[in-house]
Amino acid sequence: MSSEEDPSERKPLRQVIPQATFIQDVKGFVGARSVDDVIRELQEFMQKYKYVEQQIQKKKAKLLMKEPDIKRCLDAINLLIAKRDGDGDESDAASTTIDFALSDNIYARAKLSSSINSVNLWLGAGVMLEYPLDEAQSLLVS
Repeated sequence: MSSEEDPSERKPLRQVIPQATFIQDVKGFVGARSVDDVIRELQEFMQKYKYVEQQIQKKKAKLLMKEPDIKRCLDAINLLIAKRDGDGDESDAASTTIDFALSDNIYARAKLSSSINSVNLWLGAGVMLEYPLDEAQSLLVS
């Protein structure tokens, strides 16, 4: 676990977001407290909502950055499924040559046989799992 990990990433969102209450009776809400105490309490709630909003925006930005990689992986899996099912040319039925990225600017060429039934997907945090082609496709689509 990294030292930069936020508590909101460890808990479900409904546990992190403080429940909003509608103040119907302002006089009863304020009671005998001073105006400064009431404003401070409301500002604390506002800060919690702002923090949760920032965390959601960060997650959204991270997912949007990963979207092109997910689409590229999905295209590769769709190609492998098409080759497996025999939708390609008969001349390509024995093998398929593809280029895949090792890092940002480094690519490798691989010759794949049509008998491939599974792929390894990098899930992050040092985790890579092997999935059958159909399961990998449904995972990336969702």
